[in-house]
Amino acid sequence: MFLDFKLKVMHFYRKNKKKIYIVAIAIGIIISINAFLGYLKSVEPPKVEYSPHNPIFSGGEVTNPQTKTTIEDIIKKYMDYCNNKDYKNAFDCLDADCKKFRFKNSLQEFKGYIDYIFDEKKIYYIQNLVNKGDVLVYKVEIIEDILATGMNNEDSDVIYDEYVVLVKNGDTFKLAVDGFIKDEYMDLKYEDEYMEASIIEKITYYDTVTYRFKVKNKTKNDILLANKHDDKELILALNTDYRVFKEDETDETEVVIYNGQTTNFSVTFNKYYDESKNETEVIFNKIRVLKDYSGIDDKWEDELKDTVKAYSVRFPLK
Repeated sequence: MFLDFKLKVMHFYRKNKKKIYIVAIAIGIIISINAFLGYLKSVEPPKVEYSPHNPIFSGGEVTNPQTKTTIEDIIKKYMDYCNNKDYKNAFDCLDADCKKFRFKNSLQEFKGYIDYIFDEKKIYYIQNLVNKGDVLVYKVEIIEDILATGMNNEDSDVIYDEYVVLVKNGDTFKLAVDGFIKDEYMDLKYEDEYMEASIIEKITYYDTVTYRFKVKNKTKNDILLANKHDDKELILALNTDYRVFKEDETDETEVVIYNGQTTNFSVTFNKYYDESKNETEVIFNKIRVLKDYSGIDDKWEDELKDTVKAYSVRFPLK
């Protein structure tokens, strides 16, 4: 009887072995999936805490509840005006120096800036980046408000990072945008037989510093401070570190003072406001007094051969 049963089982197996394999594999897959899902349930995702007033890079956290509320209210008021295209009131939220140096006191220029960012209704999130002295820098991530616009396209994921600067002013804060922090007038002079030069102003942003120069050419020749054929001509020294005027190798900016002329120009260097290294000097590293400078590429080698004087000048900043 047992032999008969065994034969029946073997016959069933041979007849249906493909089906048996498929069922076995399916059962194995189901068991594996259930085990994996059980493992996932047992692993808790890391908890991410949103701390908008805890600076990411440097400085102490803003802990005073009233200060937090004040900061959030200032940013919200400005953002609401921008969202509603209330240009005048949004412009009036800004500190006078920011209006002057970033937007040239032009409401029209500010309007173009706002229209570029707020092409549709936006929502935003704030995050403190740096607190240094009385200066607080916040990154404001601005994205499309899909609920308000009713759209969801490739532009919906675009994030605009606005750098809002708040400077303590009594019980409140002065507001600036686009990373503008402050402007300082300077009076650092240098003179030799070829030129009179002075640094007249320093404009500080969150990620850059700009020096404004006034240079008078005392000769009948042309003085070349920076041209498109070279680099490392204008340098900012930070102790033993150096930043060059033209970080981009494709930058063809030129600074030339033609014979008998006086020229004002600005030079911008990459430097974050909270860097520990202090600016020590600005260096005119490759001054060339040329008999003539045309700015024409084909003439450059010949004009360079007629160099009257080549030298460098250092402006101590301390």
